[in-house]
Amino acid sequence: MVAGKAKVSLLTADGNENILYLLKGGDVDGQAALFVRQPRLARLIEAVYPTTVIRLRHDAFQDLLASSPLLARELLNSFGARLAELEVDNSRLHLLDAKERLYAYLLDWERDYQSSTYQLAMTKGEVANWRGIAPATLSRCLKQLVTEGKTSVHGRQITIHHGAL
Repeated sequence: MVAGKAKVSLLTADGNENILYLLKGGDVDGQAALFVRQPRLARLIEAVYPTTVIRLRHDAFQDLLASSPLLARELLNSFGARLAELEVDNSRLHLLDAKERLYAYLLDWERDYQSSTYQLAMTKGEVANWRGIAPATLSRCLKQLVTEGKTSVHGRQITIHHGAL
C-alpha cells in the first residue's frame, strides 16, 4: 500500500465480518501469494481512507526478487514486523482484560501516528470487532478510560492523556 488505510476482513458463512487487521501506507499484504501459488482465504479489503495501492504479480515479483537482494531483505523485515505484531496481539488477547487491551492499542496508535489524538478510521463497532471486544464492552471500556482520565472521546476522535493515575 502506497498511501491510505484499509481494513482486511474475512466474512463468516452467515455474512458477518471478522476484521483481521488494518493496512496503512508502507504496509504489504498478500506476501504469501508472491512466494507460493496456492489458493488463499477469500478476504475482503476495504479502503477506510482514500488509498493508493500497487499490485505485483507472482512471476514479476520472482523476477524482481532475483535481481534485488535489498528488496529481499526489506521484505523479510516486513514479514518479521508482521509476525511480531501478531505475537503481541495474541499475547494481549490472552493476557489482558478488554480495557487493558484497548488502552494498549490506543498507545500503539499514538506511537504509530506520533500524536496523542487519533481519528478512528472505522466505526467503534468495527474497532470492537477488530480487537475481539463486544461493542457494548468497547463502549464501557472507553467510558472507564475517560473516567480514569486516561482518554477523552469525541465521536471517532480519541485523545490519550498521560500522567493519569
